[in-house]
Amino acid sequence: MKIKAGIGILSYNRPGSLSACLDSLFSNLPAPATVAVSFDQWNAAFQAIAAKYPIWALVGDTPGIPHANNRLLAFFADYDAIFLVQDDMRFLRPEWLERYLRALQAVHYLAFFDPYYPQSLDKPRHFKVNFFNRRTLELRNGEQLWRCHKSPQGAMQAFSRKCIQTVGFFDEKFGQYGMEHHDYWLRTCNAGFAPSDHFYDLVNSAELLKIDWGQPPSFTPEEKQVIYAQSAPWRKELYEESSAGLQRVKVEQGNIFWEIKKRGPRQKRNIALPARDLTAEKQWIFRSRLPVLAYHAIDESPGDRYAISPRMFEAHIEGLLSEKFRFITASGALEIWRKEGAFSGKELVLTFDDGYSDFMDIEPFLSSLGIRATIFLPVNWVGRNNDWDRGAFRARRHLCWEEVAHLSSMGHEFGSHGLEHFGLTRLTLEAVKSELEESQRKLNQALALPVRSVAYPFGRCNPAIEQIAGGYFDLGFVSGSGGKTDWDHAPFAIRRIPVFAGDSIDHLRLKMADYMTLAPEKEPVWFDHNRR
Repeated sequence: MKIKAGIGILSYNRPGSLSACLDSLFSNLPAPATVAVSFDQWNAAFQAIAAKYPIWALVGDTPGIPHANNRLLAFFADYDAIFLVQDDMRFLRPEWLERYLRALQAVHYLAFFDPYYPQSLDKPRHFKVNFFNRRTLELRNGEQLWRCHKSPQGAMQAFSRKCIQTVGFFDEKFGQYGMEHHDYWLRTCNAGFAPSDHFYDLVNSAELLKIDWGQPPSFTPEEKQVIYAQSAPWRKELYEESSAGLQRVKVEQGNIFWEIKKRGPRQKRNIALPARDLTAEKQWIFRSRLPVLAYHAIDESPGDRYAISPRMFEAHIEGLLSEKFRFITASGALEIWRKEGAFSGKELVLTFDDGYSDFMDIEPFLSSLGIRATIFLPVNWVGRNNDWDRGAFRARRHLCWEEVAHLSSMGHEFGSHGLEHFGLTRLTLEAVKSELEESQRKLNQALALPVRSVAYPFGRCNPAIEQIAGGYFDLGFVSGSGGKTDWDHAPFAIRRIPVFAGDSIDHLRLKMADYMTLAPEKEPVWFDHNRR
């Protein structure tokens, strides 16, 4: 398949931001594509930028976002795919173009959703799942996409030719600034390109693109308020029409004028998308990580978020096996990492914290599938009830030493969960050393095998504790909000994916997709799935 692609960039009064945008674009543009910039101003600073890059420079007689968008849509009228990009967008990897072009063949309209938000202008971005934009994982045209609920951001939008022919242009009645991108998105929903109040984006788009939140605003708050008020009557009219059940789809091209201030190169050949097996769930992921699932109890305890019903647990395992995941132990993962320095993307580690005796009930199911788990034991509580857990939903018995020995003989692996299940960050470093050293010694003695891993109780650790753990173990795991997903970043603080009672197989896939595709320094934050 060959595609003619155009990339249009909207320039505000921010020459520094536009220059950075174009630098990142041409550093990550692996295929020929026509690039045009719609300028609201044409002063010396912008003329110098236009002379530096191989772009088409368009200048219109009416400033504003919808007018700039429409100039670019009209300029690229005969193109198969069009990207409209604001000047604060940054391109991070050359894979972005092919991934979006492939996805456009299936859904015709995509919008970039950046899950990172600035804490303040003088602080870097931080990861924050906007749970008002609830997301569902879908496979379309061989690409894994998020189907996002509620309105997209307007920083980058991608349109197929079919989308432009069906939905048309941006509504210029919104003036210089308003809700023009929101209105366009709603019309794509009305046209059937996405379910109502939803839009699509690539599952790992935040690794391919980002918004530079540190740029100055395109309008001052006072200017924005005045401009926004100008379109208030039109927005009110549209709201009343929508409330009455009227659904707009197409806005025709108006009297769009532009002057070409500089001619750039035209696309000499179309972009070829190599043929591939679209039935395969291929996903671009980090090879320095693999999913590590963290379970606790497996029993019927309605209301206990740490207890997964046996039926749901079996559904998890069978669903993951159907996706060709291969279950390995923590030490098995360590051996692969030391030998290969990377994972294939299909290994998965199954872990259980606390070593409850209900594991014996699911062991025949796991053994029938050839699956071996890694179980973390609070050593001084072996064979006793979980009286250490003041917030326990109900009393549960831990595995006894005879059961531990039997499971070990079946190939299941054991690791330390401390001696007393104390939160290690609340102890002195000397007490931490005693907890880790003694728990390992007792496990080594009972199993006659080296114990190579530790899961910190309550997921609590810090660099000093990690350093102590490194003196006894080869791997350290956390669960919850700490740690890192990449093995080359923190082998003694590897984040796991916590699994809770409400997690269906679809919710588990959602967590795993976040875990495997988000940036190493921007770790996923788990919210209750009902709020996502």
